[in-house]
Amino acid sequence: VNCIVFDKTGTLTCGKPTVVRTKLVKDMALEDFYELVGAVE
Repeated sequence: VNCIVFDKTGTLTCGKPTVVRTKLVKDMALEDFYELVGAVE
């Protein structure tokens, strides 16, 4: 183990962040939404 990180709530982080939930905001094109979600992942 090289590093252990806790977030602000004290949750232990495994070092492999993933998108677990998404929400389309009003007035956003679905194609733009998918592009942003893909970029974050």
